[in-house]
Amino acid sequence: MPKTAKTKNQATSVEQDSAVEQIALSPDAPQARTAPTEEEIAQRAYEIFLQRGGDHGNDIEDWLQAERQLLEESES
Repeated sequence: MPKTAKTKNQATSVEQDSAVEQIALSPDAPQARTAPTEEEIAQRAYEIFLQRGGDHGNDIEDWLQAERQLLEESES
């Protein structure tokens, strides 16, 4: 089976991909912030619910407060 030579563009692309991986894996590289998962929001909302004494009827407010708190924490 004959070997195919890499074109200049293919070689450059591979080199660029390698450089990007090295930067991304560097401990000094800024880490991407991710949005909280639904599970994280649900857990925080439940904690808020318990802190309020377990009174029902504020689930939407608890969810929004939990989401807001987690987003603020991820930005700091």
